[in-house]
Amino acid sequence: MIRLLTPTDSQDFQKLTLLSLKTDPEAFLTTLEQESKYLPINYVNRIRFATKAPIFGIYGFFQNSMLIAVAQLADEYHFKMKHLANIYGLYVHPDHRKKSLATKLLTHLISQAKKAPQLEQIHLRANSDNQPAIALYLSLGFSHFATRKQAVKEADNTYQDELLFSLKLK
Repeated sequence: MIRLLTPTDSQDFQKLTLLSLKTDPEAFLTTLEQESKYLPINYVNRIRFATKAPIFGIYGFFQNSMLIAVAQLADEYHFKMKHLANIYGLYVHPDHRKKSLATKLLTHLISQAKKAPQLEQIHLRANSDNQPAIALYLSLGFSHFATRKQAVKEADNTYQDELLFSLKLK
């Protein structure tokens, strides 16, 4: 089952977020060290502030009431960019990968976005080394439209390029 997270899901969201930073640190812009310092209320607020009815917020894929995947569908702040939406923080628990959950979750977010008449495009980003994510995004119809060279600087002073993708809804 896929649904918007509510503040009552914050503990599970925190656990999955921390796991994501242990298993796939290169896929996210925050770090386990940074994220581990946040109090539980931070996750409650993250869910609250991300939720903008009727479609925007952090979505979870639940199996037997266990949160096993997440992704956020977010609107743009600026009025002249209200035709765009963004997807952030896609993550699937390692024990549940290779079961098309990421595809199902992204497909759900895309279908939600199509319900909003003002939305024309969805944008998302990926680490240039994250080949599974890139293949997934391309398979769902996203197009690579830009590369931000050395956009991410790791603690060891190495850099990662960030690929930007877009999906036209109309």
